[in-house]
Amino acid sequence: MFKKSIRLVALALTVFLALAMFAGCKKDGDKNTSSETKSEATTSVKPTEEFDLYNDDGLPKDLDLGGVTLKVISSNEKLLFPDEEAIEESTLMERRDAWIKDVLEEYNFTMEFVKYEWNKMTEFLLPDLLSGDYIGDFCLPVIRQAGPFIQAKLCLDLRSDEFAQYLDFDKPWWDETMLKASTIDGATYCCTPHFTSSADTTWVCFFNKTILEEIGIDENTLYDLQENFKWDWATFQQYCKLAVKDLNGDGVYNREDRWGIVSAPWHIFNNLCTAGGLTLIKGNDDGTLSFNMNTSQAITTLTHINDILANDNIFYNAEADELGMVKYFTTGRSLFLMYQVATVRNDTLREMEDDFGIVLTPMGPDIDSYMARAEQTTTTFFVPSTCQYKAETAAAVQALAYAAWKFGVQDTLELNFLQYTRDDRSEWAVTNVFNYTTYETDQLLFDVGVGTTWSSLLIGSVFKQVSSKAGDISGSVASIEVQGQIIIDEFYNQVTG
Repeated sequence: MFKKSIRLVALALTVFLALAMFAGCKKDGDKNTSSETKSEATTSVKPTEEFDLYNDDGLPKDLDLGGVTLKVISSNEKLLFPDEEAIEESTLMERRDAWIKDVLEEYNFTMEFVKYEWNKMTEFLLPDLLSGDYIGDFCLPVIRQAGPFIQAKLCLDLRSDEFAQYLDFDKPWWDETMLKASTIDGATYCCTPHFTSSADTTWVCFFNKTILEEIGIDENTLYDLQENFKWDWATFQQYCKLAVKDLNGDGVYNREDRWGIVSAPWHIFNNLCTAGGLTLIKGNDDGTLSFNMNTSQAITTLTHINDILANDNIFYNAEADELGMVKYFTTGRSLFLMYQVATVRNDTLREMEDDFGIVLTPMGPDIDSYMARAEQTTTTFFVPSTCQYKAETAAAVQALAYAAWKFGVQDTLELNFLQYTRDDRSEWAVTNVFNYTTYETDQLLFDVGVGTTWSSLLIGSVFKQVSSKAGDISGSVASIEVQGQIIIDEFYNQVTG
């Protein structure tokens, strides 16, 4: 019944034709540092090999939701309610609209959009839900906003019997790392359907081929390192150092010169923590949560990040630059741009004069697998405590999540690769990226805390020192250890109390 997507195995055979048609394509807008923990952070089976193994969503064949209307709370109408303008402008939206309509028809239900501004959900939606009023049946906030709702006991346990009859979290369209990150004392509060997909929002490295060639590195060397799981921070830093250049010869390195990497500092800090195997908040065997930045290995990882962001003089913070980091990269001012893979559809990158390639975020020291964060503005999912149609919501979301994975992810990968990358070897990163997505508990706790939140505590201490030359890493961690654990304990106690 669902529209079939073009199989990924055909991508390499059709890339030449797709690139020839490039100019005529529609435009698309818009994770304990032990080895045990590392292996848990990534899935063992390549997702692109699983699409053909599942031909249904596992729901009863005769399931009929009786025409129920489910209210969807979100800030982004395009996630499940793409309008005609979006469909007209974007092939990805056109295909999204098709699989959504197929699900609605097959299970006989409709959806109603309930809008809350994305950066106002905790300010307005949280008190609305605390009033006990029925606002909606499921909510799609960005990950960093979900913690306060969990803390306020406004999120239902997705593993309870009412949901478990339809929600099957053993299926590959549910990200295990998010389920783990949002599980508190055995109850799971959030999941990540691919409505906003980690295939789109996971961080990767774009590289400028012209600069790479100038510093004497063949692009195939970089691709080979990646595919042989030897693409690591040491090599990354080496290449970055070679790329730094005083373009105007004044002996001062600033925005007028060329750098090794450009990115947004707070986001790249978090992504590098994940790629380095550092889990900032650790889940314990007894279900409690612990501050996890005070181990010797954590300090070592943070010190290494301090080298990348400050001591090595390879990183340029273009977040506040008038050009912006994408424009800075596309004008030949840095070898690497570290950002979410969806950037490949950015018009500025698309029109870049130099050729670019894509590789995954490099592995940190002593890490044996790639890991990268999905952007903290990736959409997550929870069911409000005042949900009116619990069983119907579980069934509908199971069906939508399957379709978003089976068809939506393949559409995303196909369009990212065929229409926007410039060489066939970038396919490896684009089609593998969400196999290495890692969601972390600290993403959910971003806004948690009274007066001092988890994020403000981290930004004002550890992040500040990691971003400063010869930063006091150990001292900054020690300065927030007690307060950090207090915030974590308050969160845990309120959720479980």
